Amino acid sequence: MVATSLFDNIKQRFEAIPLTDNGRLNDINWTIAAVPLGNGNFWMYQDKNASVNYHDNSLNLIIDKFSSSHDHVQIFDNPKQLYLTKSSFKSGSNGLIGFSCKMKTRIINADPNDYREGFGAFNVLDFGSGMVFDIISNGSKLWIIYERLFMPGVTTMDQAFTRVIPINFSVDPELAPNCLIIYDKNSDRAEYYVDDQLAYIAQNIPVKVESFQTGFGFITLLPIESGKSVSCRGQGGHGTWSDFIYYAA
Repeated sequence: MVATSLFDNIKQRFEAIPLTDNGRLNDINWTIAAVPLGNGNFWMYQDKNASVNYHDNSLNLIIDKFSSSHDHVQIFDNPKQLYLTKSSFKSGSNGLIGFSCKMKTRIINADPNDYREGFGAFNVLDFGSGMVFDIISNGSKLWIIYERLFMPGVTTMDQAFTRVIPINFSVDPELAPNCLIIYDKNSDRAEYYVDDQLAYIAQNIPVKVESFQTGFGFITLLPIESGKSVSCRGQGGHGTWSDFIYYAA
């Protein structure tokens, strides 16, 4: 195990975030992610082909063929099925906050070297600032995502960025590694761990974030082409997420 000050200072201070409740989604903590469209309408991040099963505080999501898409708005086109915590979680008195989960995913009928065709994601994000920290897997490879979303009224195009970094970690689609992301408001950095191994450090984060939500699901990142979504090419995903934990120090 590679330990840093963030890991040492946070690992003993945690609280579980129950994912299931009597064989269903724990709707006190979790919801299907949605974007308000006005007039009481929402764009739901929910794929019509999704099959969901719950067992022992884990969620198993099967989408044999992605179907959710949007021809004009990229942030509507990308997520196929996405879950988020209903509430945000605040950092502790020392400015530290972390989230972890176990994640097993496999993308089918896709190029294993191209994450854009689909991946299972573990998300730590803040819509107030646009900051996103993800660990993603397609069952063949793992990547880190460090980004700030372009959100009109929140961020400008100049402030937005996306960095996708491959992780040198052996991947077995039948195993569920533990994924941990820790953010330190005081030092403006975030650390990403896979099975307690430090995988990446994001430094000089451009904004101080007070609180985060965590989430998970299946996402594609194929750009819309000439007013037409190309994100659904026959590929799909099988994934299991469990053991969500919130840390603060």
